[in-house]
Amino acid sequence: MEFVISRKRFTEAVDNNVTLTVEGRPNEGDLIYIPLSGTFFEIKFVEHEEAFYQLANVFVYELHCETWEYSGEKMNTGYDEIDGIEARFAPGQR
Repeated sequence: MEFVISRKRFTEAVDNNVTLTVEGRPNEGDLIYIPLSGTFFEIKFVEHEEAFYQLANVFVYELHCETWEYSGEKMNTGYDEIDGIEARFAPGQR
């Protein structure tokens, strides 16, 4: 799956220099949660430098992602919907 996200919107909504490995852009290994389908995607590669620039700037990130399956990781995001996945799928909870 590929996602295209505006650099400006990423900075407004997500950019937190405390948690980012590479400051100012999405990082490989980060997760994207789609609430409509309840699906997680793991970022495998971030294209942040296109070969052809529009108006001398790149305005978007292209995220190459794969589906991610929960396998016992601790989730502490502060969002009940996401943190509840740990409780639902933890071993012995089914």
